[in-house]
Amino acid sequence: MEMQENYKTDIVTNNQVQYLDRFYMMRISIRMLLSQHLLMFGSELNKHRRYVGSIDPDCNVREILDDAYEDAKFLCEHYYSAAPEMKVRVHSGDNAKIEFVYVPSHLYHILFELLKNAMRAVVEQHSRADQLPPIKVLIATGQENVAIKISDLGGGIPRSQMDLVFNYTYTTAGQAKRCGETSSLSMEPRPPGQGTSAPMAGYGYGLPLSRLYAKYFNGDLILSGVEGYGTDAIVYLKRNAAEADELLPVFNRTSAKQYGSASIPVADWSNPHITTGWRRN
Repeated sequence: MEMQENYKTDIVTNNQVQYLDRFYMMRISIRMLLSQHLLMFGSELNKHRRYVGSIDPDCNVREILDDAYEDAKFLCEHYYSAAPEMKVRVHSGDNAKIEFVYVPSHLYHILFELLKNAMRAVVEQHSRADQLPPIKVLIATGQENVAIKISDLGGGIPRSQMDLVFNYTYTTAGQAKRCGETSSLSMEPRPPGQGTSAPMAGYGYGLPLSRLYAKYFNGDLILSGVEGYGTDAIVYLKRNAAEADELLPVFNRTSAKQYGSASIPVADWSNPHITTGWRRN
């Protein structure tokens, strides 16, 4: 990050982004396997009786969202002395609370990062306003996916930067906004309700890692917005546990040669439909 600021050097190429995606996805997978084994067979069991290791068969989206909001609000008030409110709308076909099989710590990590970014944008965009516009969250469920849409009025993202937001070390926050420099950069998801000491913004790893957490179980994270107005972040998660397959990098001779070429000739992940147009016969 210091090299980028001092010398205006673009040190992150497409191949490097691909390499880091593969590296961190494997890191997430290994961490998941270790924590699941220790919680299932270790001396310290999960405090939540309904959990199967780190997996909650009845993961309540609204509860995780509220925990993530409270922690993000605390962090925002600590740095800016103000934080926008959150308005939540739940749309469910069966008019019931939305629950599905998922890892609460993963969902918390994603929502906390998105809410934190939305709060920072709103506070900085409306720093002179008497009242901050709220962050609107829509939780909806269909036959295939659970969708969480987080909308803010933080000024949006220019189209020229939209393709860069998922690049590692890229950030829209300047050095002055990088609060908490003494904090260590961690990709480990924090359990809901345990607070946070994370920086408000500036490392450039939050969105890329959040998207990897979403993709790990065949979901996705999409950003869109209107410059000068606001940004929408939509998290898609698989509702049916049978469809939530792990998305893992493929390791073979072909993938080893990909980093030396400008293009990716074959599917690079265990589910090729996620990242390429390649189809099975």
